[in-house]
Amino acid sequence: MNPLIRLGIWRLADPKISITSAASMTIGASVAALEAPLNWSWLLITGVAFFCMEVAKNAWGDVYDYDSGTDLAVAPEDRTDFSGGKRVMVDNLLSRSQTWLVAAVFAALGL
Repeated sequence: MNPLIRLGIWRLADPKISITSAASMTIGASVAALEAPLNWSWLLITGVAFFCMEVAKNAWGDVYDYDSGTDLAVAPEDRTDFSGGKRVMVDNLLSRSQTWLVAAVFAALGL
């Protein structure tokens, strides 16, 4: 796989942001474990689904931000790790069709 595509997918995965979903899932699982035994297989499947949906959401958001001009309006000096989107298309890591493909594949996996 092309290193730029791999970097684009990694940027869409954005583990530092996905961790918030993992934290909320952990809290929910902890509360559920107070009521009944925890099924670790289902918890793992749910974690993978959460991660896949995060990647799909980020890819959809990036296409929308690019198409609306939002990503292009953020000056490089104003960009932080938490603003300006993932910018995979602005930085030429993925094409628009590749970004849609990543969204579709990860959404299907998440479902």
